Amino acid sequence: MRMKRRSSNLVCSHALIVAPVLVSLAFFACSTAKPAWEPALDPTGRADYDALLALFKKQASTPQAESYDARGTEQTSSNLMDVLMSCTKVGPDAEWPQMTMILKIDEGGVVQDARADSDSRLAACVETKWRGMRYDPPPFSPFYKMVTLDAHSPGGV
Repeated sequence: MRMKRRSSNLVCSHALIVAPVLVSLAFFACSTAKPAWEPALDPTGRADYDALLALFKKQASTPQAESYDARGTEQTSSNLMDVLMSCTKVGPDAEWPQMTMILKIDEGGVVQDARADSDSRLAACVETKWRGMRYDPPPFSPFYKMVTLDAHSPGGV
């Protein structure tokens, strides 16, 4: 019986060490992985969004744009959370649709325009709230950045 107790204590102590590592890895994988839903790069019929989409596609594959986007993941996540918290309920019961945004960022890193591929009330709020948000200054201006908002349903991630 004493052996079992040591064994269970050993398992518990390993669990206490391994659990935070697994949680950290899961967070890292979620924050760097491509979204499960990939945005469509086709025009939507929304003139303002489609105009920014065309400009985004012209610069998206440049090395400067790819490097800037890779460095800006944390800023985008933070800005997206601020925007969502002011536009909708955030939490385990929150629900929102899939949406793609194109941001127009000036030489100082300030979002001058934001357009969604949707005309929902949430999209209108997100477009308004994103204007004026700050990023690090981009490599050139204007800089067009695509942000995807994956669908969220109650009880989901």
